[in-house]
Amino acid sequence: MANQDWLIAKGVPLLNGSDYEISKIIIESYLMVVNEDIWLFVIYGERNELNIEANEIIMKGLSKPDVDKMRHCELAKEMLDRLQCLYGGERYTTQEEL
Repeated sequence: MANQDWLIAKGVPLLNGSDYEISKIIIESYLMVVNEDIWLFVIYGERNELNIEANEIIMKGLSKPDVDKMRHCELAKEMLDRLQCLYGGERYTTQEEL
């Protein structure tokens, strides 16, 4: 059985370096469930109150070292792009971009 410690941390999906592709799908789904409009603002990288909420959700699922790496990101999309570069090897791509 695969390691499932990525599932939940502090009430949100944990995003870490292990099983990153699975974590990416889970955080996308989680953001859509919380508020579909949040996900739209993440996709398009827009700055507003929903972006702030998305930032908080993503930050809660990060380890301390990753939080430190994301502190400079203003947009949730920037965070996901940065995590993709760190753990996935390339720029973050949403299902809509495929």
